[in-house]
Amino acid sequence: MSTPPPTTGPTGAPPAAPPAPAGPPVPGAPTAEQLAELPEWARTRMDGLATELTRAQEAATTRSTELADLAAKLAATPDPAAARAAAQEAADRIAAAEAQLTRERLARQYGLPDALVGRITGADPAAMETDAKTLAALLPPPGPRMPTPDPLQGGGTPAPATPEATFAALINNALGK
Repeated sequence: MSTPPPTTGPTGAPPAAPPAPAGPPVPGAPTAEQLAELPEWARTRMDGLATELTRAQEAATTRSTELADLAAKLAATPDPAAARAAAQEAADRIAAAEAQLTRERLARQYGLPDALVGRITGADPAAMETDAKTLAALLPPPGPRMPTPDPLQGGGTPAPATPEATFAALINNALGK
């Protein structure tokens, strides 16, 4: 069994009493007179416990301050529902922009005019491509077209080239043939 350390200091004189703890007295804590009556090992143990208590109080104060800071940050943050709504609105804008880009790409790919870009519909790119193909099939094929005659420039029947053909055309018109 261990024996308690001696009650005298290194010089042979009784050790000095530990300083009284700062702050309000803790209920049930020994007074300075009671501490002076304790043996050295008990006072050392009490000093260690007082130090641990001080550290625990400081840690509790720090945690309390951190909690107050976090509560203030939480109060300052926007409503989570509003944040989710803003994120959903942004996602909807992105989806609409991607759909418009897909429409324009398909219109260029199938040679559709700009007026028909908005007419391409579909839930996904594959459905949009099917619709673009359908619209492209309704348009005339690209390439040179034969010009239509302008009726103001006499684009009807050609004039006869010889006098005999002119006389035959007059007789045929007169007889109603």
